[in-house]
Amino acid sequence: MTEKLAQILAAREQRMLRLRQALLDYPDAYLVSVKLNIPGPEKVSVLTPQLLQVAITCLEQRLNLAGIDIIHSEQQTTAAGEEALYILTPESEAEDPFHRRLRQKIKLMLVEIEDSDPLGRLFDLDLWQGDSQVKRSELGLPPRRCLLCEQAAVICAREQRHSLSELKQSIDLLLQNDPRICHNQESCKTTNGAGG
Repeated sequence: MTEKLAQILAAREQRMLRLRQALLDYPDAYLVSVKLNIPGPEKVSVLTPQLLQVAITCLEQRLNLAGIDIIHSEQQTTAAGEEALYILTPESEAEDPFHRRLRQKIKLMLVEIEDSDPLGRLFDLDLWQGDSQVKRSELGLPPRRCLLCEQAAVICAREQRHSLSELKQSIDLLLQNDPRICHNQESCKTTNGAGG
């Protein structure tokens, strides 16, 4: 095992420990884990913080529109990539018996972001409640599609149907074509600084 792979695996393990601790600290809350789908050993680049920010902005806007409160949020960069964790309105505060609908509503919101945003294929938005992850299949939804073809992403990844260079090229094209991603860091600083 390479040193880089060992660092990624250790970072993923730490992420799961943080998630489990949050589930213990907020046993009735909904947790949303925000990660990026970046293939290969290099999970962090100049553009990944911007990409995470796009995902976070989409999520926060949708939560706000739905009237779902954010109790706590945090984000960080590790060897496994950019990530954020959101803790949402506890189930006990949701109108019973509608808490099941709230769970479905949040999951559908996450799926909609992943499936409809131009960069959504690069977002990995997972919903946790209690001690389990809420899966697409629980709502009768199909699995995520591959970045390059119409097959299920999990199958293409497992069978390594596409080369790393093909995947990176597709990701680069998505990032280049999205106006929310700034490619010239100097002009980004000028533009961001001009707004106040």
